[in-house]
Amino acid sequence: MKVTLTPMGGFAAIRRPARTLDTLLLPESVAERLQLLVKAAATVQPGPISERVRDGMAYQIEIDDDGKTSSLVQSDGSMSPQFSALLEFIERNAKP
Repeated sequence: MKVTLTPMGGFAAIRRPARTLDTLLLPESVAERLQLLVKAAATVQPGPISERVRDGMAYQIEIDDDGKTSSLVQSDGSMSPQFSALLEFIERNAKP
């Protein structure tokens, strides 16, 4: 499984580089954790968008699992806890 995080938008529409994790290149325990986080994030819809976060970032996470691709998109103003956990994991473990 390959997981690619692409942050978008925010203040002044800053674009940050994408980050990718490939389970084939990770230690087994890290790869298993990533798979669990992806599964959890994919089962929960984002909450309602908050008006308080006008310049919030949006995040697209593309998942390629043996040729089957899917995409998760959420933003600072409506992010589910599951998506947030996946986002933090990718940011901690992937290099741009």
